[in-house]
Amino acid sequence: MIEKVDKFVQLVSSGHPRFLPVAMKLENTMQKKKREWEESLREEDRQSGSLPGSGCPSPAESPVAIRRSNSDTKNNDNNKNKKRKPVTLMEVTPSQLARHLHCVDFDLLSKVEIHEYFTYFCRKKDPKYHLLTQHLDNWISHWNNISAWVTSEILRDEAPRARAAKIERLIDVAKQLKQLFSFNTLYAFVTGFNHSSIMRLKKTWDHVKSSSQTSLNDLEEFMSNVENFGQYRKHLNKVPKTVCTIPLLSLILRDIEFLNVNSPKLKNGLWNFGKLRLIKNKISELERFKMIKPQNHIQTDDDILAFCRRLPSIPSATFYDLSLEREPKDQPVLPDLYPCRRCRQWQPARRHSNQLVVI
Repeated sequence: MIEKVDKFVQLVSSGHPRFLPVAMKLENTMQKKKREWEESLREEDRQSGSLPGSGCPSPAESPVAIRRSNSDTKNNDNNKNKKRKPVTLMEVTPSQLARHLHCVDFDLLSKVEIHEYFTYFCRKKDPKYHLLTQHLDNWISHWNNISAWVTSEILRDEAPRARAAKIERLIDVAKQLKQLFSFNTLYAFVTGFNHSSIMRLKKTWDHVKSSSQTSLNDLEEFMSNVENFGQYRKHLNKVPKTVCTIPLLSLILRDIEFLNVNSPKLKNGLWNFGKLRLIKNKISELERFKMIKPQNHIQTDDDILAFCRRLPSIPSATFYDLSLEREPKDQPVLPDLYPCRRCRQWQPARRHSNQLVVI
């Protein structure tokens, strides 16, 4: 019965995004029922005072049982104190990783205050404004970390098939991010895929499934900057306001800068209140996205959250060198004949070497 409910939740979550909160609530209630059932079994065992169907005496009557229970508790404490294995990309399901990335991105969005968007563009004039935009800088650095992590995760493996498996898993995570309306993190994933050190890996992309490549092309078209991110803007307007949505940060900052630069002060030196009103309306849209929290229908895990906040990656300066190590460049095949300027004919490469024409 539980397996059937799990399959039903996966089908509903992969369908229309409107049913995603309902699927998450159903999954949470199912996990609560499991816990209540396990606790009820434990209470029945405690009340009976013996193991069910074994005929053994209760722990209070048997000193050996008491010693075993004490040793078991010590072992459990030692297991808790031991360090857990670090979370990796292939161990976590794409839906779990996408949910936790969505939660981390929402936490960074909720901490940004309104004045930080105004003071962000004043930092060129006065460096003291850097102290007033700490939360916004943290959000921007987290976006850069995500894109660098996507690139580094692909380049870590030496085998082309292993890199292709990583690409397919990351594409699945990106599709889940689109269903969760986490557009900011989705754009970081697309940027990581389009890095030059990843695009040049021909042997790796040959092992990637065609279905994954088509879904990646669809995501790239969805987040493309054609017509000023036309597809993204249309899709964002259709998203219901009752769903937690994280907009694209770089596009918001670009729109605010466009309004700030193209609407200067008036000729008589007075403030342009029309310009300020447009900027205020743009920033008020961001405040609307803070109202709905993703924790209402998403259950999080502390280890996965810590992994999503950290996201260990390789330094970006070594991306291209590491890509050359994974797949070196093919040496160009030189032609046997070259055009000669002196005799105006095609000659072998050994003759007239000082008069060869470079094509």
